[in-house]
Amino acid sequence: MDTFDERIKRLVSGEVGLFRSPAKVNLFLKITGKRDDGYHLIESLFVSVSLFDVLRIRLRKKRGIVVNFKGSSIDLKNNTLVKAYNIFCEETGYKGGMEVEVEKNIPAGSGLGGASSNGAVMLKVLSHILKVEKGIRVSAGELRKMALHIGADVPFFLYLRPALVSGIGEIIKGVRVVDNLFMILIYPGIPFYTKSMYEEFDRLNRLTKGIKSDKDYPPFWGYKYIVSTVYNSFETVLRGEDLRIISKLKRDLIESGADAAALTGSGSSVFGLFKDVDAVDRACETLSLKYPDYDVFKVRVLRGGNLL
Repeated sequence: MDTFDERIKRLVSGEVGLFRSPAKVNLFLKITGKRDDGYHLIESLFVSVSLFDVLRIRLRKKRGIVVNFKGSSIDLKNNTLVKAYNIFCEETGYKGGMEVEVEKNIPAGSGLGGASSNGAVMLKVLSHILKVEKGIRVSAGELRKMALHIGADVPFFLYLRPALVSGIGEIIKGVRVVDNLFMILIYPGIPFYTKSMYEEFDRLNRLTKGIKSDKDYPPFWGYKYIVSTVYNSFETVLRGEDLRIISKLKRDLIESGADAAALTGSGSSVFGLFKDVDAVDRACETLSLKYPDYDVFKVRVLRGGNLL
């Protein structure tokens, strides 16, 4: 694939630019507190994975952004792409327009961060356009501030490499994952919404249970250590049919050879962690047959490079 800068140059010259927007998985996620303004504090190991939305972008002279989500019912005027475009224009004075067609492969409400990823890609594209067209550079710090206004997970997608994320999502510390990691992701077709999951977490007063937060993480993360850390605080609020479905998916992933399984983000996707690519291939085939009505993805953890 061409480099990001090469695609930006062709985009500015009038061609359609194609940009990948990766999903993320929270290998562990602990809710550690709540601020006075209502935002929750987290500690989580974020990784991007090889499941991508695809953004096809064409520039136009008329100011504004027109978004089309292929095969999706996402609001065309109230989404992270529009938010990112509007914030960027407000902060930088950018006046160019664009049309964006999105091939949605990351399910909405799945805990895989598709919307946040889309918003971050838009910020990156706009900042590079501004540099090529006007010679104006937007600093990484300025982009992070814009990203946080769009959503708590958006700053991570500007970074993309494996990272410990804390605060409300704004504190990002890169880590080195030293082993190849493979996963199966299963989305059961039932969206969980972050706001509702946090409200249920608060209603059940889970913070009073006292989740310990280990700040002395190692600089290098191997497979066995990662497996030992897999956890998600949101699983503590699951009840009824949601609990039954998620528990069964986790159990089936373990029985299919995964060394650990958990909810990712606020759900509803579940991941299973594998070290061996042949084992993940076999498990994916078995689980795809078992769950024909669910989305089953085989992915690898992305550790850096030309991801977009």
